Amino acid sequence: MRSETLIANDKVRDFVFCRIRVKPLQFDVIANETEICEELESLWLRLQESGKSGRDSKHFGVDLCEFSIHDNKVIPRGHRVVIPKTCGKQILNELHQGHYGSDKMSNLAGRYVWSEGIDKDISDITVSFTEAFITSKKTSAATLMHLQGTMARFGIPEIVVTDNDPTSASAQFNHFCLTNGIRHITSPPHHPASKGQVERYVNTPKMAL
Repeated sequence: MRSETLIANDKVRDFVFCRIRVKPLQFDVIANETEICEELESLWLRLQESGKSGRDSKHFGVDLCEFSIHDNKVIPRGHRVVIPKTCGKQILNELHQGHYGSDKMSNLAGRYVWSEGIDKDISDITVSFTEAFITSKKTSAATLMHLQGTMARFGIPEIVVTDNDPTSASAQFNHFCLTNGIRHITSPPHHPASKGQVERYVNTPKMAL
């Protein structure tokens, strides 16, 4: 039974590494960064020595026996690839490409990658998309003023999704998106479920208030 489990785990790991090889962040990049990553150096050396001594120590608070070396290039934890710190930001960006919330991002990371504190990093990047503003006027100019402030902190978005309210359906709003290279998408009328994530974000400050 144990040998069958090990074979099954190896097949899962091989599948994951095949997937990693065709992802935007290439396998070779992870391998190169792993080789020069100071945070992973002691773990790498410990894994190479593990055949000579016990594997009961911990690294990053995780039992050493959960780690291994694959193809003498990268470190898996189980079937997930251990990501060097220098690749962390790009991995988070790729996980967030589908504009997922923290739960979906964590589930996706759990299938492919691992790094120390990745759950907190995911939580930080998703919690920071929620902003609410108090305004005395409901106009395109007021909306754009707050949007510009948000963009100054987080950067220019590729896509903006809004409902069909006149403040975001105006020529002024559309001109702003066009000049900044932003793709403006509106939800179908009377169909709020099409932007369910936004509706959930709106509900958060409502509940707090």
